[in-house]
Amino acid sequence: MSNEEISTAESAHGGAALSRVLVIDDEPAIQRFVSRALGSRGYAVTVATDGAKGLETFSAGQFDAVLVDRVLPDMDGLELIRRLKGVRPNTVVLVMTAYSSVGSSIDALRAGADEYVVKPFNINHIDIAIRRNMRLNQRSMAATSSRQVARPASLRHIVGRSKAMCDLLDMVQRVAAFDSTVLITGESGSGKELVASALHYNTLNPRKDQAFLAVNCGALPETLLESELFGYLKGAFTGATANKKGFFEVTHEGTLFLDEIGEVPLATQAKLLRVLDMGEFIKLGSTEPTHVDVRIVAATNKDLSEEVAQRVFRADLYHRLNVVEIHVPSLREHREDIAELVTYFLETYNRECGKTVKVDDQAVAALSAYDWPGNIRELKNFVHRLVLVSNLDVVHAGDLPAAFQMSDRATPLDGPLPFGERKRMVVEQFERQYFHQLLEQAGGNVSRAARTARMGRRYLIDRLKLYGLEPREFRRK
Repeated sequence: MSNEEISTAESAHGGAALSRVLVIDDEPAIQRFVSRALGSRGYAVTVATDGAKGLETFSAGQFDAVLVDRVLPDMDGLELIRRLKGVRPNTVVLVMTAYSSVGSSIDALRAGADEYVVKPFNINHIDIAIRRNMRLNQRSMAATSSRQVARPASLRHIVGRSKAMCDLLDMVQRVAAFDSTVLITGESGSGKELVASALHYNTLNPRKDQAFLAVNCGALPETLLESELFGYLKGAFTGATANKKGFFEVTHEGTLFLDEIGEVPLATQAKLLRVLDMGEFIKLGSTEPTHVDVRIVAATNKDLSEEVAQRVFRADLYHRLNVVEIHVPSLREHREDIAELVTYFLETYNRECGKTVKVDDQAVAALSAYDWPGNIRELKNFVHRLVLVSNLDVVHAGDLPAAFQMSDRATPLDGPLPFGERKRMVVEQFERQYFHQLLEQAGGNVSRAARTARMGRRYLIDRLKLYGLEPREFRRK
């Protein structure tokens, strides 16, 4: 095909073209399919067979959206995206890619693409993506013009100045303005929900004034998860005495954060995929689809690629969620931030409790040397308890529990210790980490944890209290 406009006036939309779309792709089969499919929906489609012709056509005309192939014969797709955005920054640009190149989609977003679409194409997804991004671009023009503003308020609660945290904050800033799905990975307690919240409330996000809802998929029984996500009609099942909106409807035009996405059963995964691809779902008790416009941010502490290999997580859903991955580092990966975190939590809980508890430098050094298997959540809870129970104005290293007196990464505070004292410290550190992992594996169920450890429930409860571990922090189901 040449750079000719394909007439679509005889579409099902009554003859009026919805928008003008430029398709830049060198594959004739793709050109024909996209042109005919979008044409049937009322779009006026123009085709260019390479990057140079596409840029020339784009510069000479007025287009509402451009679909760019990631690989072109004469020009890198990313370079073309940058040039297109340089000519008209507010034109919607979608990059066309294949599953094998999904990992490079973040590069396309950084180059300026608004979203990506995957081959083989779902034309409904392309249609929805064009319309959604046209609307979002219109709403975000003011926000886009203020990209150079200092760190927005949404990021101020993410504490840390280490390289790991600066990289994380930079990624949040880069991704916030785009409407792509995001997969947040990281260990339990590392702050994944805080990152999701920062993405939504970021000043660059055109959805920031709409609803944000966080849902822990692992905390809902399988029998309730579907009805909570999608809602139901009166009479759909025993006890359904009235119509109920699900989380997707509640967050229409906003952001839905699906934590513990790896816990979603396969049957529900299929429905999630339909929402992502088609922007619609069918409520329990209904036969009519409900249409929504929701940005999905998901999180997991599992290796979803391994879950896919084990066939407990759908490969197509994984690829659809993993448009952009943001990894939240464990606390042991940015120990240099622990001192600032301790100060932040002390200020927070001193204010709440009407106290003025401080921690001296040696104590902070001891806390910084600890591995914190529960990450920032464990540190936060520890500082909270410290403020609540301490009768001291200043907490010294010697006032901390024995597990914090020693670490493989720390220099002994006062030289070699007697064998018995050293053994006690090692045992205490082992128990703290063991019981943390035990609770995590048992999902916070103390009885199940006691059976796994082959110890009495009462004894386990006493040990958990000793180490300040709260079962409810680990509950999933």
